[in-house]
Amino acid sequence: MERPMTDDTKPYGRIDMDLMRPPQLFGCERLPFLILIGAVGFITVVIFGLDIFGLIGGVGLFVAGFIALRRAAAQDPLWFAVRWEAMKYPRHMPDVLPDPSLPRHLPFVGYNDPPARESVILAWAGVIGAMLLPAGIVWAVFGLMAGVIAQVVLVALVCLRVFTMPKDPADDPWRQEGESRE
Repeated sequence: MERPMTDDTKPYGRIDMDLMRPPQLFGCERLPFLILIGAVGFITVVIFGLDIFGLIGGVGLFVAGFIALRRAAAQDPLWFAVRWEAMKYPRHMPDVLPDPSLPRHLPFVGYNDPPARESVILAWAGVIGAMLLPAGIVWAVFGLMAGVIAQVVLVALVCLRVFTMPKDPADDPWRQEGESRE
């Protein structure tokens, strides 16, 4: 005859349910709740203003956001946390290069050695600065229309360079002498 299961005979013993729930503030996930407070405070002060109508609008926004956050936490207590982690990774990561004809020496082509975030930001800043500086000088000397035309021409040249890159690194005319293929 089997004994009925009690708290002492359960496989894991007695576990308090409060220790198993994710931490929340007022029934909402913590980070989205704090972001809601900051956003509502910013909108109330900057957009609505600190008067009676602004405070009523701020309270209304807070209540609407609070209700939405509580409903999301009731469905899944880690709803925002899971989505935040999911944004860090691509939806589909193939186990081979997408196109075998792409040059293998570029670090962003393969998935084994992605560039650091600082490198990407520095490269974008360099490209934007390399295009905006000459266009800004043309704008200062010749006027707005000439500056816009210079900017369009520079963007077209960058796009032409990017989309007509040679498939084989040995054919790259911008490659330095003595630079290895790999």
